[in-house]
Amino acid sequence: MSSSKEEMYKEFLKDYPDDSMVHFSLGLLYLDDDRLEEAIQEFETTIKLQPDYMAAFWKLANAYEETEHIDKAIQTYQRTLQLAQKINDSTMIDDVQERLEFLQ
Repeated sequence: MSSSKEEMYKEFLKDYPDDSMVHFSLGLLYLDDDRLEEAIQEFETTIKLQPDYMAAFWKLANAYEETEHIDKAIQTYQRTLQLAQKINDSTMIDDVQERLEFLQ
């Protein structure tokens, strides 16, 4: 199902294909709409454009987990944990550790 927000993001990406925030926003839109494979693609693109985008790693790991790509989810959560530790984000550290304990 295409929405006006989706169309707006896609139009923006025609002119600014390397805008990581728009890719991330589109990924969130897809995730909320349960379009998980499309969300994964957008989050992967976001990370290619901005390799330290912790929220994109977190959402990508969530999407991998929901699509039962457990090995990829674990690897992505581990990278999220590294980024969270780098900036001492205790809330994210706790959240990621909880997901990793659940999956391992």
